[in-house]
Amino acid sequence: MNGGERSIQMSTDLMYLSPEADARAEAQGFDVRRLRHAVDLIKGGCAGESDHPSYPGAVVLIVRHGVEVVHAAFGFRSYDESALPMTCDTIFDVASMSKPIATATAVLRLVEMGEVNLDDPIGRYMPGLGSSDAGNGITLMNLLTHTSGLPASIPVYKGAENRDDCVRIARSALPDYAAGSKVEYSCMGFILLALLVEAVTGESLNVFIRRELFDRLAMKDTGYYTVERFAERARVAPTESRSSCEKGEELWAWLNKTGQFLDLHTQRRVAWGAVHDENALALGGVSGNAGVFSTAGDIAKFGQMYLGGGSYRGARVLSPSTVELATRNFTTGMGDNRGLGWQLKGPNTSFGSLISDRAYGHTGFTGTVLWIDPERELIVVLLTNRVHETRENQALVDLRPRFLNAVAAAVNI
Repeated sequence: MNGGERSIQMSTDLMYLSPEADARAEAQGFDVRRLRHAVDLIKGGCAGESDHPSYPGAVVLIVRHGVEVVHAAFGFRSYDESALPMTCDTIFDVASMSKPIATATAVLRLVEMGEVNLDDPIGRYMPGLGSSDAGNGITLMNLLTHTSGLPASIPVYKGAENRDDCVRIARSALPDYAAGSKVEYSCMGFILLALLVEAVTGESLNVFIRRELFDRLAMKDTGYYTVERFAERARVAPTESRSSCEKGEELWAWLNKTGQFLDLHTQRRVAWGAVHDENALALGGVSGNAGVFSTAGDIAKFGQMYLGGGSYRGARVLSPSTVELATRNFTTGMGDNRGLGWQLKGPNTSFGSLISDRAYGHTGFTGTVLWIDPERELIVVLLTNRVHETRENQALVDLRPRFLNAVAAAVNI
């Protein structure tokens, strides 16, 4: 494992377009001109930088050998005329990045504690789950690698009166194909993993993962903001208006009926501290598929923990053997390369073409990405709120691999 237990070296400089930043980048083996070009690709898509912006604003954080070489914010937190500028400490809804950061980490800790086994069927810990096929045929490994056969998503709030109803509907999801036969990305599988953590530990995922991860790494701005209210909402980047799509309208009606989290929306129904994902919000804001809010700095600590073999600044979260297992390819020849909660380089990767074969990462629907390349000892965090105020904006999907290719190409040694 490269890098040992290096800590990220913070600086008060604006780490972009400054002599200090250039020197730092060169010392870590970057071609500064190429690195600036990579960052400019993201900057150019922000409000205030383009006549046709792709997203309101963005935060870019690039770490190599434990040293921050770029940490910069561009654009604004929203498109409002009175919007605040984006800042490096802006808190984002990281959406599906919650899967590797919180859910998979929680399950891996339970494995290390001897509480669960990856080859066990989910029904061993959650009796009466769905059908006998789901409870007995789907293992924890299937869920973590998206080979469970469960559907991508079903609206758990439809027909529900409360969270208990939503949980019942989630537990009743039936597989569409035989477990272990192919990769099909499934939020439902990770929702079940969060319920597994709850069943095994007797406490909510947010409580367990705060103790086992967030507090250990001093990720002070990371958590399930919808329920924990751990920071001023002014620091949070807003996401989508519930009125921008049919699914959002349906959820908005359900929230009004149940009286949940209406205060974490603006008058235009824009989610601003409430998790964007409809199922995660209906489940109370804490879910296995989404729900985590974080900053670029905190996410980089998580990435450095992985590069450090499960440890960061002397605080151990996972064992080196667990990190090696989590980043191993378990789905060769199944259409997508998957580790335990991680996407790996493969035919369907969204991380560009120039990453190393050992690289891994994850994206978030709201416009976020974490990319870890152990061969280059490189961490890239890109946070945007591209769904503000509508998910129809797909410009970032095209830009993301081009940006990551440009970052990889900027590494000289």
